[in-house]
Amino acid sequence: MPVVCVNDSKTIYETFVKDGETYAGRAQLTEWLEVVKHGQNGIIFSEGEPWREHRRFALRVFRDFGFGKNLMQEKILDEFVYMMDSIKADKKAGIINHSLQDHIDLAVGSVINSLLFGFRCSSNKKEDFNAQKEIIGAAMKDSGRIEALIMQSGAHKFRFLPYFRKVYYDIQKNRDKTWAYFDEHVQKRKETMDLDSDADPVDYVEAFLRQQHQLNLKGEKHHFTDTQLYGILWDLWIAGQETTSHTTAWACQYLIKNLKCQAKVHEELSKFIGSDRLITITDKPNLHYINAVVAETQRCCNLVNTNVLHRTLKDVKIHGYDIPKHTVIISHITSVLYDERYFPDPYTFKPERFLDKNGIFSWPPELMPFGLGKRACLGESLARMELFLFIANLFNQFIFKENPEKPINEERHLCGTIAPQQYTCLVERRSYGY
Repeated sequence: MPVVCVNDSKTIYETFVKDGETYAGRAQLTEWLEVVKHGQNGIIFSEGEPWREHRRFALRVFRDFGFGKNLMQEKILDEFVYMMDSIKADKKAGIINHSLQDHIDLAVGSVINSLLFGFRCSSNKKEDFNAQKEIIGAAMKDSGRIEALIMQSGAHKFRFLPYFRKVYYDIQKNRDKTWAYFDEHVQKRKETMDLDSDADPVDYVEAFLRQQHQLNLKGEKHHFTDTQLYGILWDLWIAGQETTSHTTAWACQYLIKNLKCQAKVHEELSKFIGSDRLITITDKPNLHYINAVVAETQRCCNLVNTNVLHRTLKDVKIHGYDIPKHTVIISHITSVLYDERYFPDPYTFKPERFLDKNGIFSWPPELMPFGLGKRACLGESLARMELFLFIANLFNQFIFKENPEKPINEERHLCGTIAPQQYTCLVERRSYGY
């Protein structure tokens, strides 16, 4: 299908931000979405009133759960402590080559699972979580294959073609497994919760089911269906798990491969923290270099190299070009993140680019990893908090080094989000003299 790509920062702001409503439509990938997630449900791929209604509802629910506040920080720090203790236990057991990604996945997964389903990925649920992560990971990997990208233009006819048939049915199979996972936990919540209770809901599923129940009692027409719930869980699980987990893993990899940068991180932590206490959001204004590391990680890893396709909802003109209504269009953020006008030497990891001459961090408008405008990531505040807390606390507790006998493969792993290759590293405890 023809797609208009907006490739520079200024034009992206002029279109997707200043005239955001016009560009808030979604490409009509009807057949493809039927294969991936039973249709144009959820928040990411929907549009119009269902999208507005469920985006508003999700933002309200997450705000009530403490997005960007101390309550959410406590959840994240609890998971960091579990992760730290697990790494220490591995060291005590004599493990030399540590798989950081496994620890990170579990910590991030526990945060999103507690938000959606009300439980963390404790030892008795670890196997369940890993199985679901593997299914989602396989689905994302298949979705990033060239066959899948071609199928987006009309998926069902490709199931008859030998080259495409396996990918088509693999994606469908993983969809059904994911839906079964969601259905199992939703049905458990239905069996145990009181739909008429006045108590605050403890997770997103409970909040959604209560809203569904109230609308049904009133006899009102609504979009709070079980299919819509599963579509939203699919969106939030992927957006909340894959992106944060992979970005944190990239940050660790970049600092392992750039030990001078890691030394600067440790120097800043020694100066402003000076102990192995937990770092909190109140420390963030003092940790300029760590903020720069997080920003440079998001720029370099470019996690979503092809943004979700938008659709114009009326005729527009961009730099003299007439763009008809219903044109598929994207803000090509990749081109901005690697644009030498904004980020000189763009393929080199250089956190210093975000610091002024006094070492003060600032976030430039050209850095837009969460998207912009009406369709910006609704979990941005949670992701920012998780990235800072996980990365700062990991490097406050540990020194990570590459094992020369097991070098890290820096090749980018193309799937729905850009994941680092699986790697292991050496881990040392930092010493604070006591």
